Amino acid sequence: MAAKDRFVRIAMIVLVMLAWFRVREALSCWGWRAPGAVIAACHNSLSLFRVYARLGHPDLERNFAWAHRNLGEAHIERGELDKALTALSRSIAYQPTTTAYMSRATIHRRRGERLAARDDLREVVRLDPLNEVARTELERVEAEIIATTKPPPQPRRLAEQLTACQAGRFEVMLQACEAALAEPSISPVQKAIALASRGLVYAYRDRLDEAARDLAEAIRLDPGRPAYHATHGDILRKQGRTSDAAAAYRAALALDADFAPALAGLRALGHAPGGDTSPS
Repeated sequence: MAAKDRFVRIAMIVLVMLAWFRVREALSCWGWRAPGAVIAACHNSLSLFRVYARLGHPDLERNFAWAHRNLGEAHIERGELDKALTALSRSIAYQPTTTAYMSRATIHRRRGERLAARDDLREVVRLDPLNEVARTELERVEAEIIATTKPPPQPRRLAEQLTACQAGRFEVMLQACEAALAEPSISPVQKAIALASRGLVYAYRDRLDEAARDLAEAIRLDPGRPAYHATHGDILRKQGRTSDAAAAYRAALALDADFAPALAGLRALGHAPGGDTSPS
């Protein structure tokens, strides 16, 4: 009987020692070792906490949050940002802490995810309004977001520019057309309007090559406008490209058989609207 008791005592001592070694290894998850060792220790901690969960151990949410947070920070040190992000997000799900939010904000900033970093830093400030480090980082991130965000489309300004682009003094028209073409929100049809108007100004200033290019691009963007074809024909006729000009006028008439500028252009070339050259 005594031998049996001795065996039981020795077995209990061995089990306690094994448990202590495992607990001691788990405590290495605090992070004072190399990242690889910390990662292994944190996984060991999580295994222990799962056992405790089955035994009804209290305060498990804080324990799981602690282990996942340390795991995430170790992954950050190794540059394993995806794994770090997963671990820190789990830590926050168990128990939101300023440390976890700050670490996750660091990951988002490294990945260029400024909006996500801003959201995490706002949570830090909400949880700890006196955290000056978080406030400074939040100001920096918000300044970066403002600096890199394109201004929203301004349809009213663009409409005003297109109106000024189509009538008035040539100098004002040219400036308005250039401004409209520089708008990020301009649509293909609006761009065609601005190009056609600028091409007309170029034509009046005898900048015929530039005018022809603008009208050709306007036609490509919006081919259903007979006025673009007819104006293109006028420019080509001034360049002495009579066959190209006749083709442009006929393209206008194909869209509108009674379009007067195109009919006039063909007559100026000595062509009948049907395609034959007049006897004169």
